Amino acid sequence: SPEEIARRELESKLNSVNARLQQMRDIAQRNIGTARGVRDEVIGNIGQTYAGLVQQAESRRNAALGALGQEELGVQNLYGRAGGTARRAMESALTRNRMRARAMNQLNSSFYDQIQAATTEEARKALFDLEQEQAAKRAAIGTRRSETDDWFNQQASVIEQEKANLESQAEREYQNQVNTALDMERAYGIDSLAAAEQAERDFASKLAQIDAYIQDRGTQLIQL
Repeated sequence: SPEEIARRELESKLNSVNARLQQMRDIAQRNIGTARGVRDEVIGNIGQTYAGLVQQAESRRNAALGALGQEELGVQNLYGRAGGTARRAMESALTRNRMRARAMNQLNSSFYDQIQAATTEEARKALFDLEQEQAAKRAAIGTRRSETDDWFNQQASVIEQEKANLESQAEREYQNQVNTALDMERAYGIDSLAAAEQAERDFASKLAQIDAYIQDRGTQLIQL
């Protein structure tokens, strides 16, 4: 009968569309696997790139802190020598005062005692000034050391955050493509030819999106 012929013709067209849809589903599943590989490679490259950045930052921090350590050691040595010179100058001055007082037979005089006390006090003030200068310079180096450490810690935090953002972005993009492919499963069980043909068009469009994702991400892999 004409109805039977029409029914068979519709069934044949539906079967043909559904067969093409099944082929597309198979392609989509393969593409999901490819997209997963691309995602893993992107995340792997992100990890390597940022591990290198962290290592560079750590090396620079160590170099900067090492330079500050050497600078502090130089200050200690400089003021150590200056302090030694001041003490020797004091001892020399005290000896000269003693020799002069002995020559003038004034060793037991109050004048001699005052001269020695004045010489000792002058040397003490000079040593105190040197210690104050050294303490101020070492404190300034300590501040720079702390600032340097804080700055590099901040950079490490920024690097880690950037890495986490890129990794989550790669994961989100991959999941979006997977969800797009999985959405195509809704094409199953369509019994209207118009709906099946629309599903086929949608499916083809979404396959193109997955292909574009793989191609775009593959290009970006080269740039990382």
